[in-house]
Amino acid sequence: MIACPVCDGTILTAASVPREPGLVRCAACSLVFRPGADDDPVRAALSDSERRLEERVAERRAKHFEALLRIAGTPGRLLDVGTGVGTLLRLAGERGWRAVGVDVDPAVVAYARARGLDVRLGELGKLELPA
Repeated sequence: MIACPVCDGTILTAASVPREPGLVRCAACSLVFRPGADDDPVRAALSDSERRLEERVAERRAKHFEALLRIAGTPGRLLDVGTGVGTLLRLAGERGWRAVGVDVDPAVVAYARARGLDVRLGELGKLELPA
């Protein structure tokens, strides 16, 4: 039986995503994922097309991240879980925040680290981060 990797839900429906066959959506938490993805080989680096896609997504999110940082007020510490290529970390750092990111994808972690960002590889619950 296939279960959602986030909530362990088992009610899954086919997800229609152009050029991405085989994805399913969890009825409980709405996560879209590829069953058996844990069996995929680990990527050490983003391909050029993946990098361009990540950068486009980051560019679209930047204005929302900037608004969030304005609302947050005085810079302090920031933890970005699921940081991806680290756009929120970069913007926060430019504004004086001490920002750390966490992601489970070695390829995006390597990309973010190459850009000088403090990104940790692993699941939040399994990392030993300071309080």
